[in-house]
Amino acid sequence: MDLKTLKLELLERIAWIDDQERLLALKRLLDAPRDYGIPDGK
Repeated sequence: MDLKTLKLELLERIAWIDDQERLLALKRLLDAPRDYGIPDGK
């Protein structure tokens, strides 16, 4: 899968999320500084 297709697939999947809690968690993940990695939910 090429990069453009992957991005479009991810955007489409995000667009279908109706759960505000999940969207806020995704936003926190994307807003986090890159050197911290993925939060472990603690």
